[in-house]
Amino acid sequence: MVKAQRITLGIAKVDSRRRVSLARFVGELAEGDQFILAQDDEGVIYLTPAETVSKRELAVISDPKTLKRIKEGIDDAGRGDVSEYDPTKAIKDLKRKQQGK
Repeated sequence: MVKAQRITLGIAKVDSRRRVSLARFVGELAEGDQFILAQDDEGVIYLTPAETVSKRELAVISDPKTLKRIKEGIDDAGRGDVSEYDPTKAIKDLKRKQQGK
């Protein structure tokens, strides 16, 4: 793993409500951005940009077979190899499969 370079951005003061503002140090933050906060044994605080994913998304990206099928579908679509989706037929097919037919 490549060690990240640390750059000192400035000094921030804690306000009366015990908050520290990062706005003037980091220009590309947007409302709702999330971070994982960590502190090492020397008291250094780390903010790591983070995204949350739903359990369903996590299940998809954690399953190599499902992820492979999605990538294949994207590749197919990129080549124009697509067909019309019929949700009624898909439901009937699923019910048949569940009934073992």
